[in-house]
Amino acid sequence: MPRAESPRPRPSQTDARAVSRSPDIPASTFAEGDQSQQQSRGLGSISFTQLEQDDVVNTRTGASGSSLQHLEDRLCKAEQQLSELSRTRQFCAVSGDLTIPGIMPRLRNTAEKTKLFGPSHWMYTAEKIASDQIDSQNMDISIVDMKADLADMVKECRNLRKAAKSQRKLQLNDPVPDLLSTFPERHVCDELASAYIRTFEKIYRVVHIPSFWKEYYQFWEAPHASSTSFLIKLGLIFSIGTTFYPILGESERLRHLAQTWIYAAQWWLVGPSEKSTRNLDGIQVFCLLLVSRKTNTIGSSPWLSTGSLLRMAMTMGLHRDPRVFPGLAPFQAEMRSRLWTTILELVVHGSIDSSSMPLMISPQDFDNHVPRNINDADLWPATQEFSTPKPLKQFTESSIQLLMRQSLPIRMEAAKLINSSNLEQSYNAVLQIATDLQKACRDLATYFQLHWPQYSGETDLHRKFLDMQIRRYILLLYRPYMLQAQHNPRFYLSRKICGESAMIIASYAESLQLPSQNLDDLSRLMVMSTGPFCGALHLDIITVLGLEVTSQLKETATGSSEPGQLTMDPLAEMSKAQREPMIRILEHINDQMLQVVALGIARFKRYIFLSVVLCQIRALESGTRDIRPLMIKAVQESVKNCYMAVQSSQSVSTPQGPIETLICTESPPGLDFNLMDPNLDFSAFFAHFSGGGGDGMYEMTL
Repeated sequence: MPRAESPRPRPSQTDARAVSRSPDIPASTFAEGDQSQQQSRGLGSISFTQLEQDDVVNTRTGASGSSLQHLEDRLCKAEQQLSELSRTRQFCAVSGDLTIPGIMPRLRNTAEKTKLFGPSHWMYTAEKIASDQIDSQNMDISIVDMKADLADMVKECRNLRKAAKSQRKLQLNDPVPDLLSTFPERHVCDELASAYIRTFEKIYRVVHIPSFWKEYYQFWEAPHASSTSFLIKLGLIFSIGTTFYPILGESERLRHLAQTWIYAAQWWLVGPSEKSTRNLDGIQVFCLLLVSRKTNTIGSSPWLSTGSLLRMAMTMGLHRDPRVFPGLAPFQAEMRSRLWTTILELVVHGSIDSSSMPLMISPQDFDNHVPRNINDADLWPATQEFSTPKPLKQFTESSIQLLMRQSLPIRMEAAKLINSSNLEQSYNAVLQIATDLQKACRDLATYFQLHWPQYSGETDLHRKFLDMQIRRYILLLYRPYMLQAQHNPRFYLSRKICGESAMIIASYAESLQLPSQNLDDLSRLMVMSTGPFCGALHLDIITVLGLEVTSQLKETATGSSEPGQLTMDPLAEMSKAQREPMIRILEHINDQMLQVVALGIARFKRYIFLSVVLCQIRALESGTRDIRPLMIKAVQESVKNCYMAVQSSQSVSTPQGPIETLICTESPPGLDFNLMDPNLDFSAFFAHFSGGGGDGMYEMTL
């Protein structure tokens, strides 16, 4: 007869299971501990079973309320450790894969504006440039005394800019009935329309070119007979064309008109006529609107975003292969394919431009249908059969879009990775995607050089524009690893390729030679646009090159006691020769930025920032120990230069014509330094660039 087991002692009413029913401690906590005991023990974390046994002993000995609180604290800590551990296992699932800590996003949250600074924002590069040069807690008294003079100077400069902005304000009316009266003279309109067709229409296919010209000529014969949708599209086409208008002296008047056309389109798209815009005309207007906002320094809008365009397009079925709808005529099917490809391009660009918005679409969300490589003359609304597409080696009006479309899937992968919410990234994945993007750049160069040499003059803008766009993805992929490369030599390749990508994009600014009027299309685009359209003048490029130069100078100076020793080492000489082209292009960009300011275009803060970076570079080259006074002096001089440039520009003159009474809106942000006010905390200014971050961080609209 088997021996009876001795009865197990009954737990008291205050044992761990009773505690788990407390409203303060979820019952699932202990169950999760039991299920994950082996995993937790193997991973080196706290054993939930042991924790339960210990606390049962405590309760049997008359544990008080304080011991219950102690139990709750330990449980919370254990849950947190297990959560962090499981996340680490998720990111490090690939054996031997290199990872780096993710960039923690920052939030600017004020009554006026809320903005998330995502991992691809240029700020995280800028703050590394002078991080060890400025210590806001140890400012000299002489530096503090300079703040008052600088604050007064900035205040005067800001007031002057506000005066120019107030003169540009328009008053809100229904803009559509008055739109005809805002169009300039016929010869100017011809120039603007031709400029658009020559440039952006081949990148972002929106209109059927022969149909557009036919309707355009009919418009001049009977202006009031044209449809509202055509007038809206025409205004946006004019606004994009103003970017390439050859007479810079007329640019101020045309930019003011462009604002009218842009806001008229917005009114038509989402105003009282909103329901009538849910068609291809509405999609065309939306695409043109997003492009024209960038080419006229207005920038993107959270309420008229690429996400809204994407949803609008998908509700119309543009993401489906036109062959799914047999009732579509060839003309309609082809236009839908072109528009969908344009929308995808705008959506992917919009994701990385935001620096915080993940890409909201993947290749699994749409059919893989692409436009045909045909000229518009081979396609008409009455066409009954599809034209045979030409090989891509044969240049057509759709070839640029198709060439860009080839790299779209890999750029979508890059965009997802760039703005991923994961705090760690797979280095192997970054290497693979970046390698594919580099191959895409080489393929672009091959096509333009081997297959389309006879179109070199016509496609020069497109070749450089496409190359800049793809290289920007490479730069943004490698930039987090470039920041780590200063402390981890395993990421030197990332640093090298990131710097090379920035240098190639910056080299396209060499043709920018203001105040000369003889500028090519790309130079005009860089001057007049905002965001990635401004190419070499973008802070993504400036910060990467600035960081690379200052990093090389600090590495060369390591171990040297005298500045003169920098030139004795052969490696130092090689490093100097490598830096000189980067410094030279940064100086050229800075000079051109001031010329842009003199045209009345807001580039104040990036000019001031680059001036300070160049000052730091010169100080490091000369071996100056304390460069803080020099940097502050550089800020003062750059603010003074901006003030004089704005004062002499035509932007302070009163615009002429009846346009002042159409729409009320603010011009692009100029000198709205909310970090430079009469109560200036100068340390906060440098904190924005030098890693101070935190509560003292200010946003800069550049």
